[in-house]
Amino acid sequence: MALAGHLEKQLTRLQQLLELLREERTVLLEGRVDGARLSQLAENKQAQLEAVENFERQRRQALLRLGYSDNRAGDEGAAADAGCLPLWRTICECAAEVAELNRGNGALIEIRVEHNRHLLDFLQAAAGKDLYGPDGRAQPHSGRINSRA
Repeated sequence: MALAGHLEKQLTRLQQLLELLREERTVLLEGRVDGARLSQLAENKQAQLEAVENFERQRRQALLRLGYSDNRAGDEGAAADAGCLPLWRTICECAAEVAELNRGNGALIEIRVEHNRHLLDFLQAAAGKDLYGPDGRAQPHSGRINSRA
């Protein structure tokens, strides 16, 4: 396959991955996270990442066989020689956007995990106290769940 055709397919995969990451971001920013939807997005994202990595591996192997160096200069040189340098630069921009959005989504996930960890710690500590009396009513001294938990 000519480099331009390969790069067009690679760009399509990256754009699909970008859409999945945008959807993931939307789901993560919702007040109540849809775990099933996030799980499905994670599966789709993993499949797209594998496809992008496969395309990248094939491209690198082909460039090495053609004598280009395995670095940024070799990538740009091959794209320039094939007449598709603007396409290559678009791929680089898209890949940078994918990486940034993926990092941001990871940070959002970490924040939610940490929040859930704090909430669980609080609930576990509260469960150790006598929250209810023998009559099943809340103990006046048991306190209420703090909204900061």
